[in-house]
Amino acid sequence: MVVLPGCDAGAVQGRVDTLTAAASDVASRDLASSPELLTIAVGHACFPDDGEDPESLMAKADHRLHAVKQQSVTQGLANLTHATTAPEGVTIAT
Repeated sequence: MVVLPGCDAGAVQGRVDTLTAAASDVASRDLASSPELLTIAVGHACFPDDGEDPESLMAKADHRLHAVKQQSVTQGLANLTHATTAPEGVTIAT
């Protein structure tokens, strides 16, 4: 969990974008793999818009995290299905 005092949803999205870009850089540079093979998922909640107590804020962040993960899995499967060649170590079943 990361607490970013004073950040609104837009500022949080900026931080998420920065983390996503960093993960992509690590994958392509250090892991010698396709950047899309290393992903991160972040669920966020902002006080007071998404809740006024820790429990409701965590629940909202958790809900968003699961939605992002599901979208990532769906998108990843679609990308692999349309790939002409699979990354090394990945088998595409048709």
